[in-house]
Amino acid sequence: MLPLLLQIAASSAAAVTDAQSEARLLNLGELITSDDYPAIAIDQEQQGTATVRLRVDRNGYVETCKVVESSGSRALDEQTCAVYRARAQFEPARDARGRAQASNYTQRVTWRLEGDPAIPMPRQPWMTRSTLAVTAEGSFVDCKIEATGLSGPPDVCETLMALGKGDDSEPTKREAIASFLISDTYFYPLSAGKAPTPPRLSDANQVGQQVSEVTIDPTGRVSDCKGVRYSGAAGPERDACIMLRSVRFAPASGGASLTATIVLTGYVRTNSVT
Repeated sequence: MLPLLLQIAASSAAAVTDAQSEARLLNLGELITSDDYPAIAIDQEQQGTATVRLRVDRNGYVETCKVVESSGSRALDEQTCAVYRARAQFEPARDARGRAQASNYTQRVTWRLEGDPAIPMPRQPWMTRSTLAVTAEGSFVDCKIEATGLSGPPDVCETLMALGKGDDSEPTKREAIASFLISDTYFYPLSAGKAPTPPRLSDANQVGQQVSEVTIDPTGRVSDCKGVRYSGAAGPERDACIMLRSVRFAPASGGASLTATIVLTGYVRTNSVT
């Protein structure tokens, strides 16, 4: 069986009541990989979700990690804490005066084993769109994925929903949804200078965009990635290449590398239903 880490979900809770901002995990996309799956857990086909409470100090490092809900596997529980203590990087919480302070942060990690790896992304043009419904309180209550050019688009809704602040309950009324967060991903098998401009959503406000040029090696792995253009909320400090490096593509039939362009665009659409 192949070890695949499918979900990392997070929620934070400040340790003090006068916190102006909560701690923010900076390296979620590169924190845990399938290589971190404990060998004993693979041998015994152990899976599960571990919920841990982290103590983040004023410098953004994890001081302590405590398992508050076991995955059912001691190896998976211990590995979750070991990885977060060793690698997690946070922007620390800040008080009303903007001073960094220690805080608690709750993290949920789901470890799963599957018999086959995920369907690789094609080297031909494709696009995906995720749409998250958000309440006025900031909870994510619905999610859908659309795609063209893909036979099996990655279903990221489970992870995206878990990143919301609320619980898993559905809103009782349509009016509970205040806005929609929309993320478009376009893939072009061309260099950034030759790639077309993706169509823009006309009924939503664009809040950020990153254009990245990636090199895909013959095995389908991203061997290089660089952001070439940023706008709005996107910027080098939140470089999407961290996430893009984990994407897997179909192997090249001729054994050649491919230079391609990925355009990530974020939108916000206000819910007009009242």
